[in-house]
Amino acid sequence: MRWDYPSDKFHITDNGDLTMLTMIRTLLSEKAKLSELAKSIQRYFHSPEINFKVSDIPGIIARVKAQYQGGEINELDGLRIDYPDWWFNLRASQTEPLLRLNVEANTYDQLQKKTNDIEDLIGSKGTT
Repeated sequence: MRWDYPSDKFHITDNGDLTMLTMIRTLLSEKAKLSELAKSIQRYFHSPEINFKVSDIPGIIARVKAQYQGGEINELDGLRIDYPDWWFNLRASQTEPLLRLNVEANTYDQLQKKTNDIEDLIGSKGTT
């Protein structure tokens, strides 16, 4: 598969219309569904956004942070912790009384395990 980004269109990511037209041109030339093309470049497995209704958001975030001190911690947007083969972001919603979790891992099994481990720390099963 060839993703065709002409050199004179370097600004394509700043323009939704050009991005859409490039994607349509790629889909037509490859004669494939977008989902099929995306699978060919998928490197990681990721969860959907998982939402939790909890009463103590700051306390839960602190508990999760304490459990995952071995990773690279970033608190710019909630709590993001990176490991070499997986990462997660846990943050309070700005518009709803929810705690939101996103997880990404190198393998599907690892994604499932890490998501379950974090859900156990939070103390409830989330909804997508």
